[in-house]
Amino acid sequence: MVPALVRAGADTAALFKSDVTASGIAYGDGARALFVSALAESCPQRFAGLGNGYLGELDPAQHERLFGRLRTLATHRAEYANRIAQLQKLADAAKGEDKKELAGVAGAAGAVLKTVDAYIDSLEPGETGERSPLYNAARYLGYASRTAGVPVLDFDLRLEGMSIVRDKLFTGQTLRLSGVALLWYRLHAADGSLRLAKTVRRIARPIEVDLKGEAAGGAFWDGLEAPATGTRP
Repeated sequence: MVPALVRAGADTAALFKSDVTASGIAYGDGARALFVSALAESCPQRFAGLGNGYLGELDPAQHERLFGRLRTLATHRAEYANRIAQLQKLADAAKGEDKKELAGVAGAAGAVLKTVDAYIDSLEPGETGERSPLYNAARYLGYASRTAGVPVLDFDLRLEGMSIVRDKLFTGQTLRLSGVALLWYRLHAADGSLRLAKTVRRIARPIEVDLKGEAAGGAFWDGLEAPATGTRP
């Protein structure tokens, strides 16, 4: 009799027991971009650039300087090709060991000439826009000149989200969300020397989400704010 009462009491108490489930997830993709954008939003005047992404418009003067160097290289290439042709004529006219020696020199020079041609072709000087390596090189050089001498921020960031679900008999489920951020960063001078290093840890206070709230309307899914009249424009 007593064991049965104890079991019944335990079963009744179990009905009022809260069932708590906690789970976490790490956010990797986009965490660095999110941090950099938030940092630039808080103090944009202190940033000379954000690294990858938009590098600014093309600097025509920088682009013209690169084209000038390419034209100079093409001129030297033509002169080099003429000298190789002259050397080849001497090799054709020579005999014996001189012929072999001159032919070997001409062959080695021809291999160098092919390397120069491959380099010029890889720059695709006839292309325009982002398809041209020469165009992109000019943009990077312009970006480098604008950011010359500024300190460099190097950092590692780890973001983790945590959800806590409590399930009760009479009140139903409640959901709380929290987050943890671990940041360690180094600030380097332009010459590579270390100016500052620090680690930061932040834990967000859990917020409760109303799981019984009203369902989101069409304006939410369409990306529009619902007007005051309740009708779409």
